[in-house]
Amino acid sequence: MKQAPKQVTDTAAAIERYLGSRPQAAETVEGIARWWLHRQRFEDSVEMVQRALDLLVRRGVVERLALSGGQPMYRKAPGESSSEVRALM
Repeated sequence: MKQAPKQVTDTAAAIERYLGSRPQAAETVEGIARWWLHRQRFEDSVEMVQRALDLLVRRGVVERLALSGGQPMYRKAPGESSSEVRALM
């Protein structure tokens, strides 16, 4: 059996993730491309950024600030030099 191109399998995985969190969803091809995949990629991106920030917090490169609204903010940790940040990459 011929393997599907990576872009196709990535898109299929994004659709599966979307349906996993919204099992009642139904849409046309155009709607899936416009709404589901756009939203899913944003959510995936947010998740990846959160994971990266969590790693940087653990390494002491970034600090997490608690805000009154509940959403944390992130900034460079005090005393952290740019060269140390580059060395982590």
